[in-house]
Amino acid sequence: MKIRDHDDESSVFDAARKLNEVSGLKGLSRYFKQIAQSARSSGGDNVDDFLGCVSVSVEDIPSYGIDQWFPLQGRSLRSTVQGQIHLKLTLGTREDRGLAAAEDNWKEVVEHQELFSLFIDYELKNHQGPASDWAGDLPNTALTILHQHALQGDITELQQAMCRWTTYSRKHMEVSLDYALLHQLLEDINSTWGGSGNPLSRDEEAALADSFNLFIDYCLGLVRKHRELFPAANQMAQYKLSHLLKYVVLLYFSHRISSYDNH
Repeated sequence: MKIRDHDDESSVFDAARKLNEVSGLKGLSRYFKQIAQSARSSGGDNVDDFLGCVSVSVEDIPSYGIDQWFPLQGRSLRSTVQGQIHLKLTLGTREDRGLAAAEDNWKEVVEHQELFSLFIDYELKNHQGPASDWAGDLPNTALTILHQHALQGDITELQQAMCRWTTYSRKHMEVSLDYALLHQLLEDINSTWGGSGNPLSRDEEAALADSFNLFIDYCLGLVRKHRELFPAANQMAQYKLSHLLKYVVLLYFSHRISSYDNH
């Protein structure tokens, strides 16, 4: 990639009108340079200045993408180019077309949940220590498979957030995971829902509402036993209880959004 600045186009006439603003020989030199650039611009030539270039090998781009700063490079070893550019790059086997309103990819969404469940079970099986110490991170190979499956199934970001929440919350009810992880997954659903141009279908909203109801019952059952399960003297127990209460608040508002959309 070659990066250039963008000079605002101006006519020779506009540039010439600034003659009375020129002072000194250096100012006069800059003035005539601006006149020349304006003339070339009027002729259609590219006068944008070269800022640097970036070369990224396709082999270095995982399919789930990279999001980072790259140093700008010059045309030669003697170049004095400096600076960085921020790029977000992804690699897919097909175009991410998104979903039309009439399309239904519920089968692919269910498959995506099953893939998540398989990867979660595998990571927990190989995790050293209690499940609550696992941050929920999946290896690059699993993320690559999930990303490719999402592309091929036209699974939207909101649907992916729903799949993550459904699988992790279900596993949390079997073995206690990191409480902060579940809170973040709910936040992801809320933030993605607000900016999504592809809302969930009725079947997906119903499945998500069922998941919310099931998890609310689970949370309320823990709250009823809070003196036994979350003793005040235990700092980790209080950490879990605070996130548990945050779940209930977020689930309440998320469930209201889902119910409102259904009606």
